[in-house]
Amino acid sequence: MRSKLLPLFMAVAVVVALASEFPVAAFANQPNVKPATAAKQKGRKPKSNKARKLTIQECKDRLLTLATDPLPLYEGEPEKLINEGLTWDGTGGEGRPKCDLLPTTDHASRLAAFTAAKCWREKNTQCVQAELGKISTTP
Repeated sequence: MRSKLLPLFMAVAVVVALASEFPVAAFANQPNVKPATAAKQKGRKPKSNKARKLTIQECKDRLLTLATDPLPLYEGEPEKLINEGLTWDGTGGEGRPKCDLLPTTDHASRLAAFTAAKCWREKNTQCVQAELGKISTTP
């Protein structure tokens, strides 16, 4: 009986060895396959990277909304709206202005925007609101 079991164990060992080598060889020779999630995303339309610029009035309204007591830090949204929007074209930052620019000929509105920024850094809510009220929304 011992002589009959030895070939059986040898046959089982050979089958196990071949079976364990097959999946490794199959994965090694398989070309790169993209995950299934790529097929699902194929139907989606990419979102546009262009954000709509706010008008001068919309920027002014947003700044007035932010200019409540207590004032938030200037180094955030207010700074971006004033520096990268109303008074400067923002090309140093993300490459597009946040708001329509104030006309360079409207010195009073530009001065009011700069003064509002100064008052914001000084945490003077009434001054900020008064200066934002002076900004003309007509080009």
